[in-house]
Amino acid sequence: MKRSKWITAAVMAVLLFGLMLSGCGSSTREAGAPSATTSVVTAPSAGVNVCLNCHTLQSSAWVLSGHANTNSIPTYAQISNPACIPCHDPLGDGKLTDYQSPAVGCESCHGGGGLHWGSGPIAFTRIAANSTGSGQFNTCTSCHQLIGPDSTQASPFHAGTAGRIINDTHFAAVVYNGSNVVVNDITGYAFDYLSDNPCADCHNPHSADLSINREWAASGHANMTKDGPWAHYNWGLSSRASCQRCHATSGLVAYASSIINSTTYTAPMAADWRWKPEMLKCNGCHTNNKGAVRNPGAVTETYADNLTYTFPDISKSNLCMLCHTGRESGGSITASTANFSNASFINSHYLTAGGTVFTTTGYEFTGRDYTNPVAYKHDQIGRTEAGTGSSGPCVGCHMSYVTEKHHFLPIAKVANVITEIKSTVCSVCHVGGSALTANLLQRETAYLANAAAALDMELQNRGYFFFNAHPYFFKAAGGTGGAVKNWLTAGAAVTGKNNMGAAFNYNLIEHDPGAFAHNSYYVKRLIYDSIDWLDNNALDNSVNATLLNASHTGKAWQTDAQSYILVGGGRP
Repeated sequence: MKRSKWITAAVMAVLLFGLMLSGCGSSTREAGAPSATTSVVTAPSAGVNVCLNCHTLQSSAWVLSGHANTNSIPTYAQISNPACIPCHDPLGDGKLTDYQSPAVGCESCHGGGGLHWGSGPIAFTRIAANSTGSGQFNTCTSCHQLIGPDSTQASPFHAGTAGRIINDTHFAAVVYNGSNVVVNDITGYAFDYLSDNPCADCHNPHSADLSINREWAASGHANMTKDGPWAHYNWGLSSRASCQRCHATSGLVAYASSIINSTTYTAPMAADWRWKPEMLKCNGCHTNNKGAVRNPGAVTETYADNLTYTFPDISKSNLCMLCHTGRESGGSITASTANFSNASFINSHYLTAGGTVFTTTGYEFTGRDYTNPVAYKHDQIGRTEAGTGSSGPCVGCHMSYVTEKHHFLPIAKVANVITEIKSTVCSVCHVGGSALTANLLQRETAYLANAAAALDMELQNRGYFFFNAHPYFFKAAGGTGGAVKNWLTAGAAVTGKNNMGAAFNYNLIEHDPGAFAHNSYYVKRLIYDSIDWLDNNALDNSVNATLLNASHTGKAWQTDAQSYILVGGGRP
């Protein structure tokens, strides 16, 4: 029998024995505090086979991990080399029974358990904290050596072996010029060397499985580019304090915690270590490395002019709503007391899917009904809709597939074309003749884009030219001519809010690429009503005639726009 299989079998036998012990099973005893006393830190070793008797859940994960060395047993020459022992078997606790094979066992990380077995505590980590790192940081990096990207130091062991040496990924740095614009991409993942759990915030050391970490690294939540949401500005500046709750992990943790604990939210300060750029890391959404979600409960969003909206409690999806309901809603325009002959554009911001699902973020024209029809069920996914789980619509759609859940994408794309529907929730309701396919979804994206193009044309006819950079609407194409400030139609002083509202709806949809799926009914009505207003300063259902106007004949978007936003020639 191969040695790796022998060890696995031996350990599993010990685990099974542990499960049968009266009063044992999965221990709930906690390790010593991070500030464990010297006597605990220097306690003698008890041996990994003793730990296995009670800590069965942790051990079951450990025995299949690389830390147990069951997949890659070092050669005798390696284990006899004194230089290898500090990492491969620092306390000798990996020697199972009398079979002399090293493993990184419990006491390799936690320190000796001689005071713990049945009578006392165990050190939080084997290596104590100091002024440059916590106990966990120092313990993990004693083997997973932390080598700075600007350092010429080379690791004496396993040079260049990712997974053993942190040589290029765990340093976050960007350079901002005088305008606070990033001039290079984020270089790595920021973490606090002095915190109690700098490694375990994102890694489960017992399983040492990086599958979820790699999925996350490929997602938008880990976008490391200078134009991405995590580094576009220096979010640590006091002028960006209101942005920190969504644009850095520490800000999100502080914001969610303030809601959970009913305390006042205070944005972390710029001088804090955490304002090295942070992507949305594991500990932003999770309170531990076992997947517990940081659920703030039903979210209440406050927009301008003290306009608030309390969204329904949607279980784990509440967390998503903290950042996906927009900075402003169309109601902000309705409630505004600004002079619309000289008013800055009110910006919905990006990726406002939660507000779209629950029909709250768009500019709603007075006299028009935006209530969802009975057929609309997306706001009930993960709630009352049978077969869709109990985690709410955000998690229900974006993480309801078999593998790669932490990509957060219910579909797969190649060259920006939808090639696969990954979410298993879609097929619960969309069955038979209503079944969805990748081609149908791709068609929906084209419909929405072309309907939005029709709205854009009407905005241009008013002299409002969209450009995808703040402040978004300019007096001429290509972001030229200066920002639009006068939203009034000549001779009609009451038109300012409706004109800006139509522009608001275009900006909202332009920055929510999944709007066609989040709430197609709401999106269609917002586009229809915006065009209906812009074409003649009246809500008179003139959209069909406007789309058929001779000036639009031959436009690439004309037919799709009609198909998408018209029902029997009228409002959807």
